Amino acid sequence: MALFSAIKVVVGIFYKTEVSWVESKEEQNWDDVRMIVFLNHTSLFEFLFLSAVPFSALMRMASNITLPFADNTANRPVTGRFFKILVPKLISITRKRDESWDHFMHQISDEDIVLIFAEGRMMRKGGLDKNGQPMSARGGVADLMNMLEKGKVVIAYSGGLHHVQAPGEKIPRVFKKIAIRFEKLELSEYMKGLPISDELPFKKAVRQDLDRRLMWHKPKV
Repeated sequence: MALFSAIKVVVGIFYKTEVSWVESKEEQNWDDVRMIVFLNHTSLFEFLFLSAVPFSALMRMASNITLPFADNTANRPVTGRFFKILVPKLISITRKRDESWDHFMHQISDEDIVLIFAEGRMMRKGGLDKNGQPMSARGGVADLMNMLEKGKVVIAYSGGLHHVQAPGEKIPRVFKKIAIRFEKLELSEYMKGLPISDELPFKKAVRQDLDRRLMWHKPKV
């Protein structure tokens, strides 16, 4: 909790955080959140968005967040160590659908708040991933929804952080505006509302829906 709070305070000094919600202010209660889906993954400095979360929610997150994290980043001596301190239940996975993903899924407890970066990789400055492929949500987020089945989910739409720190850059720029928009949904209702069919199975429907929501709700920086 102390580290989360310290980051929130320091970010408040060096950045202007613009926070908005898709729905009314009544949706800003984080007490019953079970899952956080982060969209528009552009930087390893996205922990700056802790500034957008109220202290009361940070207290719960500090001891309950669980996060699947790319093994190549987790194994870096400085970056990996920082994130392991920040998120004690950080579970290293590969970028393939292998036993590491199954291991992560089996580590989730009833008390955990699951945080997932839905695209599974970072956007580079050109708008594509490091392999030159378009960014889009991947199937892992659908796997988690299917497993949890119910509870509140917050979708976090990032305005992007390339203007603060882009992949490959070492030092972040300060005194910039960062923007994020939240949407809170009941997971079971969200899943029932998807247009699932033989031509559009559940996993593909989730991916397409999240991609559309990002296009509609991503805030401007």
